[in-house]
Amino acid sequence: MNYVPIGGRVCILPEKRKEKTEGGLIIPDKAQKDEGRGIIQSVSADIENPQIKAGDKVIYNLGRVFALEQEGMLYHVVNYEEVYAVLPQ
Repeated sequence: MNYVPIGGRVCILPEKRKEKTEGGLIIPDKAQKDEGRGIIQSVSADIENPQIKAGDKVIYNLGRVFALEQEGMLYHVVNYEEVYAVLPQ
């Protein structure tokens, strides 16, 4: 990945959202939460003392995402404040 976010943003490699339940039921988009999970790829140098770093697994707001695609991979760029939690590895 060659993107380096600026202006207080982070770049995230999103996890795939579940399209089916374990029982095989299809989950429609409207029923899915506006919460994203993914792995931090890079953090803007503009952020002083960031609480997250590359490699952290996080929960973030999917409603405020700028999507980028590079070499077939989808990345999400979000404001630092839109990252809600760091998940245990």
